[in-house]
Amino acid sequence: MNANKGCHFSSHLGGVEGKEYAAQKKNRPDQEQKAIKIQAWWRGTLVRRTLLHAALRACVIQHWWKLMLAKLLERRKRAALESFSRREWAVVQLQSLVRMWRVRQRYCRLLHAVRIIQVYWRWHNCHSRGIFQGTYDLTAGPRRSVCQQRVGENGGGD
Repeated sequence: MNANKGCHFSSHLGGVEGKEYAAQKKNRPDQEQKAIKIQAWWRGTLVRRTLLHAALRACVIQHWWKLMLAKLLERRKRAALESFSRREWAVVQLQSLVRMWRVRQRYCRLLHAVRIIQVYWRWHNCHSRGIFQGTYDLTAGPRRSVCQQRVGENGGGD
């Protein structure tokens, strides 16, 4: 029966072996408690390891999500900046065209005034300093004015 000494169960309950069984039975709850504590520790270690891995995975997912949100925010900021820049450029171009149109209008008015003054001045020169006797006609085209003399029609004293 010595072969069964390490086992918890014995088939013979009387005599010396029965006392050993009683002693083993008395010690068994202590050993079972130790085994239960070891098993509980091991299960707790497994659970903590699983929770740690889950927490690390959650941290990785959160980090990735924050990066995605940051990239999305950066894209939105860049799109808003490009949109603002395009609108600003369009406004500047429009202002430039309006200024150019106004300057051209002013230049055309001044050029028209100059041409009118030149027409009257040339007419005055033709009539006051004419060498030949006759009638002078002033004809003005869109680009220049011409003083033409008609000799001998109204003219002169013979």
